[in-house]
Amino acid sequence: MTDESADRDIEGLDNSEYEPEVRTRWGDEALGRSGAAWKALGPEGQQEHLAAHVRVAQALAAQAADYAEPGSDAVQALVARHYAWVSVFWVPDREAYTALGAMYADDHRFRANYDKFGDGTAELLRDGIAIWADANLA
Repeated sequence: MTDESADRDIEGLDNSEYEPEVRTRWGDEALGRSGAAWKALGPEGQQEHLAAHVRVAQALAAQAADYAEPGSDAVQALVARHYAWVSVFWVPDREAYTALGAMYADDHRFRANYDKFGDGTAELLRDGIAIWADANLA
């Protein structure tokens, strides 16, 4: 683990295994900006950021369990919260945010991160993101 990774490691959260992939896909600058934003949150802000993700994921899972439509007001409000959560580190445009949503459902690592809250959560988020991004982003 690098020193930069250690700064982002909080109660078992260690993203250092993804650093080579991030460097390849988005470059050193993106990795550095993300690491700096994470560090700037401080320990309490980091904990709150992680907790905010769990709250959104749990609420999406409840919507998925109720077979909510991705365009419903409730799901769209959760996607807006998710976008705000992502935007702490990176402000994606429509294409990038839609691609991120697709990755959540298509990449087994991300699907597991969302579907651990309930089956169908990653797919609902993906579909909700596509609708929200089309309506709200350029």
